[in-house]
Amino acid sequence: MFNIKLWEIEPELLLRELKGHDGIIKSLSFHPDSKLLASSSYRSIKFWDMETFALHKELEVHENSVSSTTFSPSGDLLISGGFDCQVRATDVERLSFVYCSRCHSHFVLTVAFSPDGKIFASGGKDKKIGLWNINSAEICGEYQPYASLKHNAQITCLTFSPDGKVLASGDSESGIQLWDVDKKSIMKVLKCDEGGIMSIIFTSDGKTLISSGDQRYIAFWDMERMQCVQKIVVKYATPAMAVSPGGDILASASSSNIQLWDLKTKELKGEIMVHSDNVKAIVFSPDGRWLATGGDDKAIHLYEIQKKDNSTLYSLQAVFSKQRLIPSKNINLSGTLIEEDLRSFLTVNNQSSPQ
Repeated sequence: MFNIKLWEIEPELLLRELKGHDGIIKSLSFHPDSKLLASSSYRSIKFWDMETFALHKELEVHENSVSSTTFSPSGDLLISGGFDCQVRATDVERLSFVYCSRCHSHFVLTVAFSPDGKIFASGGKDKKIGLWNINSAEICGEYQPYASLKHNAQITCLTFSPDGKVLASGDSESGIQLWDVDKKSIMKVLKCDEGGIMSIIFTSDGKTLISSGDQRYIAFWDMERMQCVQKIVVKYATPAMAVSPGGDILASASSSNIQLWDLKTKELKGEIMVHSDNVKAIVFSPDGRWLATGGDDKAIHLYEIQKKDNSTLYSLQAVFSKQRLIPSKNINLSGTLIEEDLRSFLTVNNQSSPQ
C-alpha cells in the first residue's frame, strides 16, 4: 500500500503525494490527454491514474535505473532510456513492452519526441545522439536508429523546437548544441559557464531556448541571434525545469524547492517548499491542471489548480500570498482510511529576484 497525502490551500491549490517507488524519481511524463502520469525509478515505470490517483500499473522494462521517459504526441507509445544502455518502447494502451535497442554503449540519460511524433531522439554517456524513425519500427525485437550524431561530451538532456526542425542537446561540459534535424548536422554550439547543462526547454513560440544546470543560473537564449540574452541567478543547481502550457510560467527545481517564474518579466512569483530532498523532475500536464514534481525523497507531489476562470497558473501568486494550509478530509483508498500527515510547508518570496 502506498500513501497519498492531501492538502488544500484556500482551497485553490491541492497537493497530493504519491508513494510507491523504492528509489529516486528520475523522470515524470504526462500522457497527452493528462489522464495518466508515468514516473520512473530503479528498473520500473509506474503509471498513475490521474482521476483516482491510484497506481494503474507498474512495469519493469529495464534491467537498471530508468533515467528518462517521454510519451509520443499521439499517446500510443512511451519511450524510455535507462542505465542498462537500452532504449525501450511501451504500448500505452496495452501497457506492454513493444521493442528495444542496445544501440548505446553506456547509460541512456535522456529521450525526447519530435512534436509531430514521427521521430524521437536518445542520448547519454557514450556522447552519441540516436535519431529514431517511428514509422520504420518493427512490432517487436531489435530496433536501430536511422542516424547517430556525435557529441563532444556526455549528453544530459534533449529537446525539440516546437516546429521540429531543431534538436537541442545539453552536455556535461557546459555545452549546448543545436542540430538541424533534416540535415543531421550542427547549426550552432552555445557555451555556458563551467558546469554541466542539466535541463533545456524551448518556449512555446520557439523563439527562446531556456537552459539550466550546475551554473546556478537560468539562461535565456535568443534563437534568432543564437546568443544568451538574459540570466537569472539562483542559489542552487537547477536539474529540472518545465514551462506551463500557456507559456507564461517557468517552474524550476531549486534543491528541495520549486520556484515559479513569470516568463515575461523573469520575476520570481512564488516558491514551494514541500520535498524533503532534492527535486529531480518537474512536469506540467498538457491540460494545465497539474504540476507534478519528484526527486530524491522517492515521492511524487501533485499540485492541482482549481481555476474559477480561464486564468493560467500565474493565479498561483494570489494563492501563495495567503499562506494558509487547510487540512482536507481523509481519503478512502481500497477501504483504508489514510490519516493526513502535514509535514510540508509553503513559503512565498515577494521579491522580484532570488537572493
